[in-house]
This record gives sequence, C-alpha cells and structure tokens, in this order.
Amino acid sequence: MSATASSPSLASGRTHRFRLRLPTALIWLLLLPVTLLLVPVLLLGCAVGGVNPFRAMAAFFRMFASLRGTHVEVQNRQVSILLSLF
Repeated sequence: MSATASSPSLASGRTHRFRLRLPTALIWLLLLPVTLLLVPVLLLGCAVGGVNPFRAMAAFFRMFASLRGTHVEVQNRQVSILLSLF
C-alpha cells in the first residue's frame, strides 16, 4: 500500500512553525500527466534493454509504495524542513 498523506513541516528559527497535511492522492493526480508522457519512454527503454515492461512498471510501483514511513529532513541556519510520508 502506498503512502496516503504527507506532512511537510517548515520551521523558521525557533519561533515559527508551519505544518501542512497533504493527501498524496492530490500529488499523484498532479503527476499523472507527466507519468502518461513518460510511459512511451519507458516502453522504448524496455524494448531496447530487453526488459519485460510489466515487470519494470511493477518494480516502479513497489518502489513508490515502499516510501510509506519515510522522513526527510533538510536544515540550514535559517530554515528546517521535515517531510513525513504516512
């Protein structure tokens, strides 16, 4: 099962904190046109490399589904950003 929501948190200094809860279904809907444009490239790459395209798409799906529970934190001196997928 893939991640169903993400919670980016933005902290500026020690006084301000901004938390936004986003359903990842909206992100998937935004990425759908890009995905549809990349499918022919994937099929062409599979044909050239001799890879079964269904197994390649299944591998990509498993990779994205395994992102559940991922925490990414980026910091510098002024801003700290934490992205949690759950």
